[in-house]
Amino acid sequence: MKGKTVGLRSGTALVPKAKTPGKKGSLRVAAVQMRFAQTIPENLQRIDQATAAAAKDGVDVILFPECATTGYACDFGTIDAAELRDAIQTLGFMAAHHQVQMLVGSP
Repeated sequence: MKGKTVGLRSGTALVPKAKTPGKKGSLRVAAVQMRFAQTIPENLQRIDQATAAAAKDGVDVILFPECATTGYACDFGTIDAAELRDAIQTLGFMAAHHQVQMLVGSP
């Protein structure tokens, strides 16, 4: 895939070359590789940084790793359901704000 790698403090994103203006049927997809933080709020901050960078480059869809919301440092059996629901709602707000589609891993 042709494109550029965007460096982020929390990881990297591969951003495809810009769309050809007026070219119908094109879809720009970015895949994000990120280092997981210790908390959901910190992961959300990293996801938002990557989303902002990709959206700025004209990406339509952003793919994040599995468990990007929580990372793997948590005990999945004790995750607070309300905190997870709030996090997923926050991801929806991010997508709307940046006008992109996001595929974000979450338990």
